[in-house]
Amino acid sequence: MPHTISMLVADDEHLIQDLFVEAARESQLPLRITATDNGRECLTLLKGGNIDLAFIDIHMPELSGMEAIWVARKQGVGTFITLISGAMPPNVLEAAQRLKAYEVLHKPFTIDDIVAIIRTYARVSAPMKVLIVDDSSTVRTVVQKVIQQSVFNCEITEAADAASAIQCCTEQTFDTVLLDWNMPSIDGFAALQRLLALRPDLKVIMISADRDEMKERKAHEAGAHGFLYKPFYAENIDRMLHAVHRLRMPSLIRKNGGSMPERFGSGVADAVMAAGA
Repeated sequence: MPHTISMLVADDEHLIQDLFVEAARESQLPLRITATDNGRECLTLLKGGNIDLAFIDIHMPELSGMEAIWVARKQGVGTFITLISGAMPPNVLEAAQRLKAYEVLHKPFTIDDIVAIIRTYARVSAPMKVLIVDDSSTVRTVVQKVIQQSVFNCEITEAADAASAIQCCTEQTFDTVLLDWNMPSIDGFAALQRLLALRPDLKVIMISADRDEMKERKAHEAGAHGFLYKPFYAENIDRMLHAVHRLRMPSLIRKNGGSMPERFGSGVADAVMAAGA
């Protein structure tokens, strides 16, 4: 049975709350909606630990949405949060990034905007099986750490060469393969061809330290879904996985990956207070 997503809508405009109810229905996903029109109750609900997905207005009675999120994050709450904003106060984007918000929805927005985020949450929260193929163990370790900082929930397998990668894909089904171009014996391009012959629907992203437009074009023509140049970061992985899996890319691009820091410094508090004022 599919997991029922617990969704919080915190906004003091009841027409907005009604819009989310309609979007939840249109998403056709199993959702349980909780709504509130004030910031203190929003914080209480977040701290309860039962909210998977939240849409929170930055301006609410009693406590601003930004302050509620800041306090919740300080206490380790990792809810997937989208901010709602009418006017754009100074520093709101900076604060949203530092509080690890996924997106900022600007009023007026549409049901389609909400549905896109709900469906994205359903995809990024589900396990995604990723295979990293690189002959360098150091590179594989670095790439794994970068992927773990992205917003996606990735289960990672490593392969040291093309033959091992082909064996892995024979025995298991992967959502995404990150495949190095420069490898001994069977190079990345030949490996790409063999992997796609084995599993035509496999989503392969080529990686390389050498910037070469001809290689990139050749890889795309052979069926690669993307090309990343080393070094790359969690933001690049997020962009690529959104594109590969046909998810709408958020306008708010986070600078520090997707993991939730355990503590927030005073700089975050200052940005939150400025944005929520």
